[in-house]
Amino acid sequence: MLIESRRTKSGVFQKEWVIPKAFQTKSLKQRLRLIEACSELSLHSMPPISHVWNGNTLTQTMPLLLASDFSGMKDAAKEVRLEVLAKDIDCLHSNGLIHGDIHPKNVIFTGDQLVLVDFEPFLERQDGPITYYCSTPPWIAHCDLKSKTLSKVTDRIGFLHTALRLLGIGIPKFNTIRTFRERRKSDYPIGGTISDSVVAAKNCEQILAHTHRNYLTSPS
Repeated sequence: MLIESRRTKSGVFQKEWVIPKAFQTKSLKQRLRLIEACSELSLHSMPPISHVWNGNTLTQTMPLLLASDFSGMKDAAKEVRLEVLAKDIDCLHSNGLIHGDIHPKNVIFTGDQLVLVDFEPFLERQDGPITYYCSTPPWIAHCDLKSKTLSKVTDRIGFLHTALRLLGIGIPKFNTIRTFRERRKSDYPIGGTISDSVVAAKNCEQILAHTHRNYLTSPS
């Protein structure tokens, strides 16, 4: 079982996880190194991030970011900043890093830029028969649920959701919002119907097309 805590001190924000030995895998350590390496690329949209182990406790440290008001900006200024965020996400993907949980609460407007935060140590982890994802339902791609591995397709869905929210356009409504466990049983059998997430992403793309913007430069 993973236990998470958060704290702020001396201008930094820290998250701590108690991670049993069984979960301290090679892939976990590779992801931590990748997060740190990408945080050193001087991207506008990713803060410097470091990790320290103390026994089974993993501490992630980043600067404490103070959020500013994004809603009062003109649409053109918002779009410029969203384009910077999109290009930085493309850069992360080209370096092999998937965020996995892009949504409005994980994008902070600070220092005149949109900054992506909350880089989890696990994209997904298996605990017995259950697969746990760092992503927030319903913004998980159907193909990722089938493969049990989050990919840039899920990041694209999350970005589209975030772009619509930040532009004040709104987001497509779902007929029902169900828990991940309920959705696993009913919505995602092999060969089943397209997930709410993919339908939402297509709707988002259609809405964004009307603004003549294609924020993510790389295809899904």
